[in-house]
Amino acid sequence: MSNVIVTNRPFEPRDWPADVEVEEVRGPSIPLRRVPLLGPVLDLTANAVAALKLLRASRRAGAAAVVSLGRRSGWLLCFVRSWLPDRGTVVAYMALFGENPSCPRLSRWLTRRVGLGADVVVVFSRSQIDAYHRAFGIPREKLVFVPYKANHSRSPSPELPEGGFIFSGGNSERDYATLFAAVDGLPVAVVVSRTDHSLTRGLRTPENVLVLCAQEPAYERLMAMSRFVVICIRRGVCRGAGEASFLNAMWHGKAVVAADDVSAADYIGEGIDGYTVPAGDAAALRRRILELWNDPVRARAMGEAGRAKVEAGLTHRAFEQRLLNLAVHAAAQHPHGDAPSARLAEGATP
Repeated sequence: MSNVIVTNRPFEPRDWPADVEVEEVRGPSIPLRRVPLLGPVLDLTANAVAALKLLRASRRAGAAAVVSLGRRSGWLLCFVRSWLPDRGTVVAYMALFGENPSCPRLSRWLTRRVGLGADVVVVFSRSQIDAYHRAFGIPREKLVFVPYKANHSRSPSPELPEGGFIFSGGNSERDYATLFAAVDGLPVAVVVSRTDHSLTRGLRTPENVLVLCAQEPAYERLMAMSRFVVICIRRGVCRGAGEASFLNAMWHGKAVVAADDVSAADYIGEGIDGYTVPAGDAAALRRRILELWNDPVRARAMGEAGRAKVEAGLTHRAFEQRLLNLAVHAAAQHPHGDAPSARLAEGATP
């Protein structure tokens, strides 16, 4: 019987094996939340309809759902499914909610229910398996590490001259206070791009730092023109962040220096394609930045090693293939509601 994969986000068209069929269940095509007064209600209703379509499709024989929790239809599907008798197969990916400081009990409860509603919850670092289990009580056997992807690998890296600056960017769980402390007073030009202004609000910007609000494709071009890339993630976070930025930098042939305690170690080969220092450690970050800045030959060699790593299996295309393979294997082990095997994790990483 054919394997049917239903999803709430598009997978790029390609020649799949004859026994795999991919169906997309679309959510709202316009930003309904922006509609005055009734926007949130309309958006929730449209996504609930999409979630029910996903639920019905995933319960067919030989079918499995691969859903992004970054879309409301994905977490609504998992939330509803957590209350229903186990049937069908759902593989969920992208970060779970985590804890919202304004309503921690509710957010923890919602995260747990969403996690329980999936058969496989894909996480993007090994440390998140224990973190989600401890924080939200999601069974370890549901949590599977699948490496993330270089989002920029959908198109060739732009061929641009190298600029005399290092680059840092992104919004998710970023710690620009540590970055600013690390580079303050250095003979190094730093370009920072974030679209969430609250991340730098109230911080003193060093004279050698330029803060921008660049979006794609300008963001990609800045990264590709830099000498190397620095990414700082906050201390004490449960979910991973920065994985796409690490890999995008490597795609552009840039060494990566990361201040992070969650995901960086799973992506950065220490001394091979970059360096990792503890989150919040501005002194250690400063040393690594100076080390690479003063040795451009080594920085370029690290960048070349990172590019080769991404090409070998961390592209957008490779990530999609891993997700679909995981769903096919999960469905094969879960035909009648039995829990999928924890051995799925063994074949999830490249």
